[in-house]
Amino acid sequence: MPARPPLTARRLRIAVELRKMRERSGMTATEAARTLGTSQGQLSTVESGRFGVRPERIRSLAGIYSCPDPGFVEALV
Repeated sequence: MPARPPLTARRLRIAVELRKMRERSGMTATEAARTLGTSQGQLSTVESGRFGVRPERIRSLAGIYSCPDPGFVEALV
């Protein structure tokens, strides 16, 4: 089993902000994962910061959550 990459402050910040966006949108993790076309478990790994997330996925999640601040989304990217 490959070692888990170390948790970085950047990855943790992205994870926290993505979870906040989802919660503000009123979506459950299961609903968000289904909309994104992934599993709830995979979304959980992103929201916990266990693994990094690609810029395209950040933008996709922000779109699903209807984030009103494109500058904020780009700062996360």
